[in-house]
Amino acid sequence: MIHRIGSTHSAAMLYDAMEAFEDGDAKANENMHSVNSAEQLNVAIEVNILAALAELEPTQQKRYLRAAIYGKAFCSNSVQDGCIVSAVRKMRVLNHMRRVDPGIFLTALQYEWLAPYALIDRLLARKQHQVALSMCQLLGIAQDKVLIHWACARLRESVAAPTLDEHLRDEIKVHLPTRDCALPYVRIAAAADLIGRRRLAIMLLRHETCATEQVKLLLSMREYDCALNQAVSSMEVDVIHLALLSIERALSSAGVAVDSFYSLIAVHKDASSLLHALYREYLLRGQHKHKLLHNLFMNPSLPIKFSEAGNLAIKIGYREASRTIRFERMREAIALYAQSRDSQFQAKQTEEHLDLLETQIEFEARYGVACFLDMSVTESIYNLIALGASQTSLGTTLQSDALRIQRRFRVPDRRFCHIKVKALAASGQWAQFHAFAVERRPLIGYRPFILALVNCNQPTSKVLKYVDRVQSVDERFSLLVEFKLWRPAIETASRLNDLEKFIQLQSSSCNDPQLRAEISQQLIRLGGF
Repeated sequence: MIHRIGSTHSAAMLYDAMEAFEDGDAKANENMHSVNSAEQLNVAIEVNILAALAELEPTQQKRYLRAAIYGKAFCSNSVQDGCIVSAVRKMRVLNHMRRVDPGIFLTALQYEWLAPYALIDRLLARKQHQVALSMCQLLGIAQDKVLIHWACARLRESVAAPTLDEHLRDEIKVHLPTRDCALPYVRIAAAADLIGRRRLAIMLLRHETCATEQVKLLLSMREYDCALNQAVSSMEVDVIHLALLSIERALSSAGVAVDSFYSLIAVHKDASSLLHALYREYLLRGQHKHKLLHNLFMNPSLPIKFSEAGNLAIKIGYREASRTIRFERMREAIALYAQSRDSQFQAKQTEEHLDLLETQIEFEARYGVACFLDMSVTESIYNLIALGASQTSLGTTLQSDALRIQRRFRVPDRRFCHIKVKALAASGQWAQFHAFAVERRPLIGYRPFILALVNCNQPTSKVLKYVDRVQSVDERFSLLVEFKLWRPAIETASRLNDLEKFIQLQSSSCNDPQLRAEISQQLIRLGGF
């Protein structure tokens, strides 16, 4: 089309104009005027670019490109700039490939079908790393693949000698430039480990920026100590968990004693703390891995935690449906607490709680009711006294057992009296209630008795009998006001001719108009107004 004799195609006219221009011939202007429109000029430029790509001779390629560049001077379309630059880069690549070394003869069309990445792979297969790297730089392609392939090839070609590990690491480090996007050294380290250069692999891994990949490779290499060190240094919880669980699983599968695992994490306080938290999470989710946590607490490689192990034993015991297993766990906890000077209180309390549980089981078997187990000391005493309402024939035994619980667990007399008053009133044992009130002056006074009667909606006359037992007039008046017994309160204040008590009644919550009128009259009589 361009070189056809007598061709009037715009591409041929542009090529002739370029030659005339270079020769200083005025015919160049005539040839350019023969290209009538901008559209024809664009076509002429594109045809010359395509001709340059199809040409195998570099000298002729340059002539076609000069024609395209010459035509661009008369064209305002900036799109052609990119086309020319792209064509020049392709021709540089193709011309270099067609040399004896590397000796890959490709046409422009084959290059387009093959794509630059496939061509780079062919160069790497031929170990033409420098050519591939130059191609990446020219075309603006990421160089990571080429650099890593070179490093791996360099490792395979090197002599396996420990004294050369540092030299080879430095050589690789120098040729792998530091950039914004860090190279994945883990792939180079994996190649080093594959050829038996583990020491070099570990040295290379120190330059890896991704902690997860770094730890994964170290775990696959069974360098557990180094993997755990790197995981803890990364300060990433997920990475530390990955290392801990992988090491634990690997050692367990290999039949290695668990002490080896705990010895490994003993030097890492953060790792052991995270393992504690992880095992506790297993317990919260209902997974039966309490033995792991117990072993962790009791392993001699770590600080032994008797208190924590005792707490765990009790927690596991209360998850068991069997009472026998629960009691065994509690005895185990007592033994663990006893070994720690700081856990003597817990040991004593657990022992007392176990005694209480065994006593409660005895009561349930004796009285045929399931209302004692897992109750507190107060609730146990309350239930024993309240059972007297339904098991009258066993009243003496129930009272004796209640007193036994009081003595065994050192319940104060005043607290015992409060419990007994509430239980007798709630169960309707009014005869026993009255006998308890009159047998001697109660340690707790009569107010709890009066409160129990009021709460149980007993008649006012019965309440007043207990109020009258109060010896102090002021205390008796206060009880009458507190429990809103207004008529007896007014009568008491009238007998005493006490102005302050009537003032107190005047400011009280009494809403009866007749009683309030009577209070006002008494205030007038005593000079309160």
